[in-house]
Amino acid sequence: MNIAFVNSTRKWGGVKTWTLESAAFLKEQGHGVHVIARPGPFADQASESGLSVWTMRFGIDFSPLRIIQCARFFQRNAIDLLVANVGKDMRIAGVAAKLAGVPVVHRVGLAGDLRDRPKIRWLHQWIKPHILVPCEFIKQGLLEKLPYLHAHE
Repeated sequence: MNIAFVNSTRKWGGVKTWTLESAAFLKEQGHGVHVIARPGPFADQASESGLSVWTMRFGIDFSPLRIIQCARFFQRNAIDLLVANVGKDMRIAGVAAKLAGVPVVHRVGLAGDLRDRPKIRWLHQWIKPHILVPCEFIKQGLLEKLPYLHAHE
């Protein structure tokens, strides 16, 4: 399976470490793993770890140029699954994945990371990502705050 991890954040946080560890593990298991990130320390570390890295500047939300570039990347690299982190990831790479027919996993670290706003609600209802959370407590918090999510997602 070819898996792309996308992370558009500028600061280094726990999810970047999780991404590198998860990507390295999946690569060891024989999967094709790609990291899409802004140029900088995270992309450098991913590359030094032996992961395939594509750097890009994400630009404005829903940027047609960036969405097309991501969709082409997914097609060129036969990506089977996208793992996204923050909302910006979903508004660029998540949209591209939907258009390219690539399933999306949205990793959410805290219940407060997603808010019940029209743009977020529409995006999740259209892309229909699978939600990955670190524990049951956060899952329950998301389900309480976001009535459009369902436990099976």
